[in-house]
Amino acid sequence: MPDMRETKAFVSSETYDQLVELAQSRNERLPLTIGRVLDFALSVIHQKEPEELKPEPIVSATLEVPAEALLKAILASRFPTDTGAARLRQFAFVQILAEHNARGEGLSSTELANLTGGFRSQMDLMAKLLMGRGIITRKHATGHKGAKNVKLLMIAKDALKNLNDAHIAETGEPIEGIKELKKMGR
Repeated sequence: MPDMRETKAFVSSETYDQLVELAQSRNERLPLTIGRVLDFALSVIHQKEPEELKPEPIVSATLEVPAEALLKAILASRFPTDTGAARLRQFAFVQILAEHNARGEGLSSTELANLTGGFRSQMDLMAKLLMGRGIITRKHATGHKGAKNVKLLMIAKDALKNLNDAHIAETGEPIEGIKELKKMGR
């Protein structure tokens, strides 16, 4: 962090609300955001190249392995309780999340339900299953699309490894072709 000094500022209620929203979108404290806005404004006044003030990505845009390998592993898995239709639903769920995560976006169960025309409770059940297998995680976020507090779903960092570990624990066998799938990212 550059050499910082603390100061007090008085702003209109409207400006304050906008600053709070910007701070929440960047997941940083309000005083730091106010300082960034002031630095940005001064750089514009002095015609310097300003630092961007776009919201930080909510989730990491990179996965340990390509989403394609994870999706193939889901289809190749043979958990005793899964049918082919269940694997297809898991595939679709993870595909949608992977596409949004690749853009640095997270999705809530409610957003997934709206996107698919399903029910939030169905999305929560699928999320719970996939979290149990280590494929996805949840992250608490404030101010996401106007919500005070929301849980965003994202692909876990070690999703492919976690899925295979869960498969071994439940079936006693690794997912068929897992070694080749792990090599896809290298």
